[in-house]
Amino acid sequence: MKNENAIMDRIKARIAYHANEHRHTYEIGKGVMDFLARDLLADFKAAGGLLPPVALDSDVYVIYRRKPVKAKVIFIGINVDRLFFFNVLRGNIKANFQTYQFTENDIGRSVFLTLEEAEKAVA
Repeated sequence: MKNENAIMDRIKARIAYHANEHRHTYEIGKGVMDFLARDLLADFKAAGGLLPPVALDSDVYVIYRRKPVKAKVIFIGINVDRLFFFNVLRGNIKANFQTYQFTENDIGRSVFLTLEEAEKAVA
């Protein structure tokens, strides 16, 4: 859902940019813009488009030594079965770090999108 909202914001920004670039004199109302962005996103999904469950450079939380630790998403891929996988970096790249790879099925089990979810898992 978070990624969908981010994509809808980008769609709305693109529509507004093109309207300004072509010097259209009309203004698109917020309700209309939201409807149009949601409609375009639905068309994208209906055409087989997939949205990754995480975004590049976003924070996720992994359990390390029984504590939630922040990690950064550094790579997102998709396999032949249309299953997303992503790599995260934990620690300082210049000193001590580890990378982990997860699939979208690991979300909520071994990697978490919010600190609150990760804390519940170790409680």
